[in-house]
Amino acid sequence: MSQDTAAKAKNDDVTLEIATPNGSFKGVFENSNSVAAVIAVVVADKGLDKKDTFELIYQGSALLPDTNTLKSFGLHGTKKLTLVAQGTGV
Repeated sequence: MSQDTAAKAKNDDVTLEIATPNGSFKGVFENSNSVAAVIAVVVADKGLDKKDTFELIYQGSALLPDTNTLKSFGLHGTKKLTLVAQGTGV
């Protein structure tokens, strides 16, 4: 891998600090990851109920549709988000 490629790869990473119902999560993701993929990683890591529907909130707005990439929302560097459970209607 050339230095330019390594630098580009690093620039394509997004560090996410995510508040969840089960505590904080911090991870590094490629900006080409979908929001849904990030949610799946956080849900698994924090042991959250996979039956619930979750949304990532950034600056007061849900990152929807969750099939979009992190890059499509202009996320780069380090960002703080909140993972919100929409519930199962129970």
